[in-house]
Amino acid sequence: MSTTTGADQATLLTNLVSPGSPLSAASRAYAVGLMNNVESDQRWGVGAAADRGTEFANKNGWLDVDDDGGRWVVSSAGLIEVGGRQIRLAVLTQHDADLADGTQLVQSLSQAVATALRRATTASGEATVSG
Repeated sequence: MSTTTGADQATLLTNLVSPGSPLSAASRAYAVGLMNNVESDQRWGVGAAADRGTEFANKNGWLDVDDDGGRWVVSSAGLIEVGGRQIRLAVLTQHDADLADGTQLVQSLSQAVATALRRATTASGEATVSG
């Protein structure tokens, strides 16, 4: 059970790609390499929002929670390309009916963010999204 927030996950992703990171270049490359090569049955989540034909790096998490009536927490964090730009995206959900519903929600939210970014980039030539 993670106690990190979406903001914590975004900070971690930033530290995986930033030269100003407290992590060494070798450590960053190793971690991203692992995320690029997760098992094929775990290639879901934020990657559903990536530009077609691009690679993505992700790490997903899921668990049914006894204290929540067996409902699920499902999360996905990763590095994806949207509109030709690298995006760091983390989506965390809870109270999902099951893993499939949580996965669908994570992917739908990821795609909604990517759509907004593509529209913002098209309209202004620069992507800015906050929230």
